Amino acid sequence: CGREFAGDSFMPSPKRGFLFTDFELGQTYKMKISMTNVSYSIGTFKVMDMEYPYSSLFDVEYAPPGRMSAGMSTTIHVTFTPRTMDPIECHLPLSTNTGVVRVPIECRPKSAEVYLVNETLDFPETLVGERTTLFAQLINEGAIEVPFVCEYPEAVSGKSADSSPFTIRVRGSYKETKDGGREPSAEGVVPSYGSAFIMCEFAPRIDGVVEEDVRVRLGEPLNVDAVVKLRAVAGPLPVHLDGRTSIDFKGIALGCVYRDALVVKNRANAAARCVMRVPECLLGSCEIIPDMLFCQAGAEASFSVKMTPNAKTSERCKKYVNPDTGCIEVPMKVTTPGQNLPVPFTLRALLTRSDLTFDPPLVDFGVTALGEASAVKVKVTNHARLMQTFGFSDLPDVLSVAPSPYGEVLAGETIEVELRYAPIIATVGTHEFTVAVKTLLGARVF
Repeated sequence: CGREFAGDSFMPSPKRGFLFTDFELGQTYKMKISMTNVSYSIGTFKVMDMEYPYSSLFDVEYAPPGRMSAGMSTTIHVTFTPRTMDPIECHLPLSTNTGVVRVPIECRPKSAEVYLVNETLDFPETLVGERTTLFAQLINEGAIEVPFVCEYPEAVSGKSADSSPFTIRVRGSYKETKDGGREPSAEGVVPSYGSAFIMCEFAPRIDGVVEEDVRVRLGEPLNVDAVVKLRAVAGPLPVHLDGRTSIDFKGIALGCVYRDALVVKNRANAAARCVMRVPECLLGSCEIIPDMLFCQAGAEASFSVKMTPNAKTSERCKKYVNPDTGCIEVPMKVTTPGQNLPVPFTLRALLTRSDLTFDPPLVDFGVTALGEASAVKVKVTNHARLMQTFGFSDLPDVLSVAPSPYGEVLAGETIEVELRYAPIIATVGTHEFTVAVKTLLGARVF
């Protein structure tokens, strides 16, 4: 007995039928396909009229095949003349001995079809000072190239874009600079039936979670926006100062010695070599002991910072003077080999003199009789920005100070003391002697 056939007796090759891509107005396009008898017996077909309004767009040419044995093929030619730029999907009907076979016809106008492959980029954990680069791909499945511009990242958390740890540029795209050079650009073109890559570089300066959006503005003929979401985690520096940002000596007097400790911590799993150098402007005024140390894993170590300001310190550090406070603020850092980013901090100090002046500088008691006393008032002025404690030392028996030989004088203050001279023996001629005044600020003697 014979086999029974079910389905369409004729099949087009290719199976998708007629496909006219990237058509434009004013052009004519031709295409042919083969129709094969896939039944088990002799068959034939006839082209039927197409539905309105498609019949005016297509011209069909073919030679009537007559009776075709199973497996035989014939060719159908179709000419397409577009009237509008609208896409078309229709069928070419064929009358066969098993029914109507509909051959698909699809017409796609010349267009741009751009889409973003990577809508979200998840960066691996990146240590502060290091860099990680990921790519977002734009693919164009159309015949029209599309220009695009990547706008600087918009911070989801509302932070300023200037502080963004992300750098965006288009791979292979450059722009000219004013000096005639070239620099990477954030603008590019997605070519027809091609792709473009957006390079997103993450270079954190502080640790924490960062989420930002990059807006990709696609130009003509699309004029739409796409968004790439950037998500990253910045790991903290292995060697750190536990949040400390400065060494503040506050007010320091010339000629005096001051010390402070800078504690370095290591959160890594291996020992770290830490180095700290004295800036050029502080040479001779600052000393670091030691200038290199090893901080063990999970432990801490300390640098000792010694300040001995002198008369040249102010002049050498004048470019680091804060005009609002008058303090010197010198940037310093702790460097660690293998750690890309040093640990910065600021050495801050308010320099001041430690001078006391006396008015009058020479005291004349005049003629004083035995058994009597002469008194002269002396003004003591503190020219330092710090309070000073002073004392008249090694006073002779004939001299006393009221109200006390010891006292305190505030910064910029002037006080009065009374020097009293009371001879205990009669002398002939002038009695001269020197009085020493000592201060606790630098153990100075006047």
